[in-house]
Amino acid sequence: MNIDLAIPVFSDGDQLAFLTSLAESLRSKGLQIAFLSTTEIATTSLRSRGFEVVDLYEGLDRSVRPSIECMRGVELRYGIHSLRSFVYPELTYDWAHGIDELLTCAVHVLARIDRFASENTVRAYFNYVGAEVVRRSVEVIARLHGAHTIVGDVASFPQRFLFAKSEIGVQIPPIADDITAEEIAHAESIVDQMLHHRKPFAPVSHLGFGLSNFRGAARLFRVLHRMPDVNASRLVAERVLRVARRVVGTALYQDVKLDEPFVFFPLHLANDSVITVRAPQFQRQEDLVAFVSERALPSGYKLYVKPHIGARDAYSVEMMTKISRMPNVRLVKPTINPHDMIDRAAVNLVINSTTGFEGILHRKPVVVLGNPYYRGHGLTVDVDGLRELPAAIERAITFVPDRELMLRFIAHYWRMTYEGVYGDLAEDNISRFAAALEHRLEMLS
Repeated sequence: MNIDLAIPVFSDGDQLAFLTSLAESLRSKGLQIAFLSTTEIATTSLRSRGFEVVDLYEGLDRSVRPSIECMRGVELRYGIHSLRSFVYPELTYDWAHGIDELLTCAVHVLARIDRFASENTVRAYFNYVGAEVVRRSVEVIARLHGAHTIVGDVASFPQRFLFAKSEIGVQIPPIADDITAEEIAHAESIVDQMLHHRKPFAPVSHLGFGLSNFRGAARLFRVLHRMPDVNASRLVAERVLRVARRVVGTALYQDVKLDEPFVFFPLHLANDSVITVRAPQFQRQEDLVAFVSERALPSGYKLYVKPHIGARDAYSVEMMTKISRMPNVRLVKPTINPHDMIDRAAVNLVINSTTGFEGILHRKPVVVLGNPYYRGHGLTVDVDGLRELPAAIERAITFVPDRELMLRFIAHYWRMTYEGVYGDLAEDNISRFAAALEHRLEMLS
């Protein structure tokens, strides 16, 4: 069968509703859509609507461990250097099964998708950014069979998204020469709007004991038994720990001092794929903080570390305590507006954070350790290894991003994005998302 787009689906709720509507819109345009499903309800629902569906977990026995010879054979066939490294990013999720179960799952899922790709001619797979074993397996099989991967991701502009070619994320080519005066004016309006609102990029992580929280938890647990990827006991234990972390963590935060120069480092979510997949060398961010505080700060400077507002209770007490006690380090409240920190900092130090993009908007110096989309365009001080970091921070103190270059970059970046929000069930949003996917498929022809 010739398939234009194959889509993995993980749950029975809003994600299934969104992807079903998206697929129906694409099918109405004459495209052949197939699904790779991990839940029985999703499989039944999609088949009832006439879609080709592969039940990825059919025949999976999580209690049976693959042999070392089997796992090594999988690594060699699919070009996976280490199967343990391949599944590790999902292991960092609060709800994940243990390493042995994930290894079993990976061997099974890779074989299932491989068989599907061998029996059909698949033009492209539509994935969304994430570190689940299924998502990573889709990309591996697509590469093996010469199919394209379209990876959806949120853009750094409000209510917009973009597509990447792989899980490594968007890599923006050199700034185009044909940027128009109208595009520059639009870029100026974007900068003015984003700096005026000073809105944090990520939503606040709420934790409370109101009735709405308990209702939300009840809805969640009603569907957990239908989601084979979720380890419910681990998820519950993690939620209990987060209550304790909120109480203990509050005592560790220090105040911002306006009279001292500082380097600002925003912590990533520990399980964010921009770390676990795109920059695994910085997985243990407390070690990076220790290196900066001990070996990279100019005399008289402090390192201000801010936990991610979307995961304020996800960091272990041990990690937060360790950071708070490091020399020349201030652990500041996660609720502080990052724009205030960016503005006041002498240097902003990032791995792959959107803080780096916001720093460019503020025309403040940004030192980049990872490989985000804004690296390499003359707007940041880029580092290839920790050995270069002390010199990079010193150089960044006097670095000011060029305004005209910044505006050209923003206009160039805007060209790569589409209006819409992944998961929004509004009819007009579905139509926009479908049109964007259709456009992307046309570009692959």
